[in-house]
Amino acid sequence: MESNNNIDITPTSHRIAALLRQNQFVNNFAVDRLFVGLMVVQWVTAIAAAIFISPKTWIGTTSATYLHVWTVMLLGGAISSLPVFLRLKYPGQTFTRYVIAVAQVLWSLLLIYLTGGRIETYFHIFVSLAFLSFYREWRLLVFSAILLTVNQLILGVLWPHSVYGVFIESPLRWFEHTIWVIFEVMILGICCRRSQAEMRINAEYQEHLARTNRHIEQQVQERTRELNLNQQKLSTTQARLQAMLDSTLDPMITINCRGIVQTASNSVETVFGWKPDELIGQNIKVLMPEPYRSNHDGYLARYQQTGKSELLGQPRELHAMHRDGTVFHCLLSLWKVDIPDQSEPLFMGILRNITEEKRLMTQLHENAYHDVLTGLPNRLSILDSIQGAIDRNNGDHFALLFLDFDGFKLINDSLGHEVGDELLKAIATRLRCDLRKTDKVQAARLGGDEFVVLLTGLFSPSDAIIVTERLLKVLSESYKLGTHTIYSSASIGIASGEDRFEKASDMLRAADMAMYEAKAAGKACYVVFDHTLRSKANSRLQIENGLRQAIEMDELVLAYQPIISLETGRLSGVEALLRWVHPELGNVYSDKFISIAEETGMIVPIGRWVIDEACRQFADWQHSQSVATRPLCVHVNVSRKQLLSSDFVRTVEQSLARHAIPSGCLHLEVTESVIMEDPAATIAVLNQLKQLGVKIDIDDFGTGYSSLSCLQDFPIDVLKIDRTFVANIGRVNNFAALLQAILVLADNLNLQVVAEGIEDADQLALLQALGCEYGQGYFFAKPMPPNEIPVFASSRLKKTIRKFEALPRSLSMTIPAKNVNQPHKCEVEV
Repeated sequence: MESNNNIDITPTSHRIAALLRQNQFVNNFAVDRLFVGLMVVQWVTAIAAAIFISPKTWIGTTSATYLHVWTVMLLGGAISSLPVFLRLKYPGQTFTRYVIAVAQVLWSLLLIYLTGGRIETYFHIFVSLAFLSFYREWRLLVFSAILLTVNQLILGVLWPHSVYGVFIESPLRWFEHTIWVIFEVMILGICCRRSQAEMRINAEYQEHLARTNRHIEQQVQERTRELNLNQQKLSTTQARLQAMLDSTLDPMITINCRGIVQTASNSVETVFGWKPDELIGQNIKVLMPEPYRSNHDGYLARYQQTGKSELLGQPRELHAMHRDGTVFHCLLSLWKVDIPDQSEPLFMGILRNITEEKRLMTQLHENAYHDVLTGLPNRLSILDSIQGAIDRNNGDHFALLFLDFDGFKLINDSLGHEVGDELLKAIATRLRCDLRKTDKVQAARLGGDEFVVLLTGLFSPSDAIIVTERLLKVLSESYKLGTHTIYSSASIGIASGEDRFEKASDMLRAADMAMYEAKAAGKACYVVFDHTLRSKANSRLQIENGLRQAIEMDELVLAYQPIISLETGRLSGVEALLRWVHPELGNVYSDKFISIAEETGMIVPIGRWVIDEACRQFADWQHSQSVATRPLCVHVNVSRKQLLSSDFVRTVEQSLARHAIPSGCLHLEVTESVIMEDPAATIAVLNQLKQLGVKIDIDDFGTGYSSLSCLQDFPIDVLKIDRTFVANIGRVNNFAALLQAILVLADNLNLQVVAEGIEDADQLALLQALGCEYGQGYFFAKPMPPNEIPVFASSRLKKTIRKFEALPRSLSMTIPAKNVNQPHKCEVEV
């Protein structure tokens, strides 16, 4: 900024004029000094010539030496003294030049006059004009020429002998002399003008040089300032870079093409045990163990030959060596650094000690592929091993055993999870240690009490049977766990490699199915997966694959079974029952695919569709049917996985809002086992549904293991009595007594009761006698399409149900009175 303030902004023409004036002044100053000397020389020379030469050369009658001497001394002194004074007092000024010019012309005229107009003295005029042209000012020459012309004109006309002497031949001689003087003045004037032009050109050139110099100086200053700034930035950057190098935890090392260390960060000492100044100058091989040390020179040589390296540009795991000889894992990131003005590049590398990371990765891998409790391989690991055995396909026989321990849940619940965990560890120990060492066995724990054993290198498929029988014997022996002696057995399913499975999951599923067949066969035995089970597996796979597109292909439908009021005989509500119209299998009932849907997780989207479709159909009945010919509510079954899904409550709320039906018209049915498996989580969801106004039904009540006292804790509205009670009500007195107790309890809790599975009039009459409010079953109607519900409702308007019309004879039972809390005895005889 400082240099910019000193820049001359004067126009170029002004600077050139100033330079021209300066040069002119210098020239005038020098010429003034020349004429001062000339004046003195002329004066002295004129006096000498007057004394020694004039008497001999003068031609004329009036010539006299003394006259010449006194004339020269007086007039010459007068003529010379004033220019000398002005030159000394006012050098280079304009009037000084003109005084000098007048004085010089007067000297010429004086010499011409004193010599009587000799032709030689006229040369003094030309010499004087030539000297005056040194001023490079044509006006000065014109002024001098006017003086000479006037003098020649006057003296040439009046006293020609005084200026032309004896050589006068014509009265117009003065004109001729004047012409010559004018001609010389013109020539000298032209020279002056050319000289002034040259001076101007010189001034312009000087100005150009000065301007160029100023521009160069300005550029130099700017460049210098830029270089200084860059130097400061470079210094700052270097300082920061060095600080970063010094502060980084990972060593940074720079080497040349010969492997010699050029720079090293401070962290080198922490990781490698070398101080930076100790490492600089050494070969990088001091940080390498074998075989890297021996191969390093070859790597450098190949790079110098080809210009390529596998290490450049991508991290690579290597082994490095501490100064004390300890070898550890490190991660090397290497790149080439081209240095300006250097023919060889440098290589900068960052080395990170990844020993701890490798240990953690090993631990993570161990955790990912092994069961934490038993230390056995887990599901992921054994699936990889199974897939490897399948892919090898080298003709070796192999088999997979799927083990599930009988009664483990009872042990876990009665003795506690700690004892259960110890039992699992003991089982794992037997699987690892008690089998023959020659068996190529890999045991794994899938979860819970499920284990698998992969047998490879078998001589024949029957070898798997031998190993299985030995496992059954070993695992059935007692377990001493602290103060407890536990007996347990295993059910084992066998899947053989002879069945040519393509995926490990298929083989595992086959062994699982065989294991369930073993449990069904009486436990503590084994079953080999065969063609029958394969057919079941294929059917299951077909169902599983079909379920994934059943909703999209619009293959799911709902059938509705009426729920009848046992007091009026009219339609009260309907239960939505899911059906699947398979393009190949035909009508598939829910008991064939619901369990598969729950295992695969498809139950959640299917359940979402069922709720929405049931709400849609109920809304359609509301708009198209009268109150007498439409159901008052719709019941929908809900699974545990569906109930505990994160968006279930929102799904119900959206379906109710979408189809604009009252929330109290929707009943969601859950079983006792669903609630009791995780009471806290399930009841929390049920409470949210109750806040929406939805009704909650306990389905299949009486088949679970909950206590009756728990009913007061459940946010329920309806009990649906399982068909087992209804089927046995007419044959076993205890069932009738239990049913009566349930009805009394329900009435006290303000719960409605629906009896399921009513198939004959006897069952109906007994339920009516006991005071059951609602019922459903084949006695009334089978599940039907939605368009038949209004027709069925209309038909029920014409029927009434007579109470107790079909009670079995000789049945003694307590029948509730109008107030169910005051029962009375009712005897029925045949």
